[in-house]
Amino acid sequence: MSDMEGRKDLPLVSICIPTFNRAEALTLCLGDLITNKQSDIEIVVSDNGSTDNTESVMKQFQDEGIRYFRNEKNLGFDLNLIKTVEHARGEYVFFLSDEDYVDYKNILWLLEQIRQKKTVTQFLGTTINKQKNIEKIYNMYGDITLKQGCESLNAVLFECSYMSGIVLKKDSLDLNKAKDYVSCAYMFVIFQAQAMLKGDTVCSSKIFCYQGKEHNLSYDKDEKQKSSIIGNPIANPYHYLSRVHQLKELIKLVYEVTDDIKTRHILFNKLRNRIAVQLAASLFISLNQFKDFISKVSQIREVWFSPYFWIFLLKHITIKAVYNITRQK
Repeated sequence: MSDMEGRKDLPLVSICIPTFNRAEALTLCLGDLITNKQSDIEIVVSDNGSTDNTESVMKQFQDEGIRYFRNEKNLGFDLNLIKTVEHARGEYVFFLSDEDYVDYKNILWLLEQIRQKKTVTQFLGTTINKQKNIEKIYNMYGDITLKQGCESLNAVLFECSYMSGIVLKKDSLDLNKAKDYVSCAYMFVIFQAQAMLKGDTVCSSKIFCYQGKEHNLSYDKDEKQKSSIIGNPIANPYHYLSRVHQLKELIKLVYEVTDDIKTRHILFNKLRNRIAVQLAASLFISLNQFKDFISKVSQIREVWFSPYFWIFLLKHITIKAVYNITRQK
């Protein structure tokens, strides 16, 4: 039996939605999806042990063909995202935050591209936030096809700031290997790296998603429990200790995905710039926090001993200072 024959009764795309305690947002998201649902798209929801009324909300959609799975407890964002992929039956997985909406006009274009371009393991569309009359664009790369390996990694890895609208070929993903990075808070980036090693990337200026109203976040907000931050899958990913842990995990990823010196240099500089932005911000929040933050960063040789890091840090401190002065006028 050919692969095509074996898949003929399966969906082409699985829209994968991880959720936790966002019943109101999830209701709106699913309501929009089922209004426009296509026969070759399935919807997979993985509930991360919600304590609100998410489970009862899902009963409203039980006749709509939505596949709903519930974890007994909160496993953290990364493991829950892995769960959505495990449950997915589609050839491709389309990641969608539970607060967001898809642009079905362009999803139809995506389906046609998937059917035509079998060497592509990643499709990246544009995600837009139009909240409060402010248009913020995520993941916009124009219209370009990037070759498998270094070309894709150099252009895309660590550039996606938002999960929604990332579409990956499921058989290019190694879920067991991905579990080595649980608690990095960027599991979709780990998946991207895996996909880019297996095939080409198609970037499109077409809008795949619109960001919806922001709701409560799915992590432990108690920042006093610092001892439980590092490696804790449900810790606040925005805590500075979590930032250091994430940086270490992503540096580990760079070593794993490429031996090419130029590519490593490009990817390390992206990470150096990212941590410099976070450090600069912390300086204007709390001097003690900045001191503790930078002391932890000093233990990471790929960052601390690079002149690029210091250039980035000085640049972002200057930008932040000028911004604060301007705002006070």
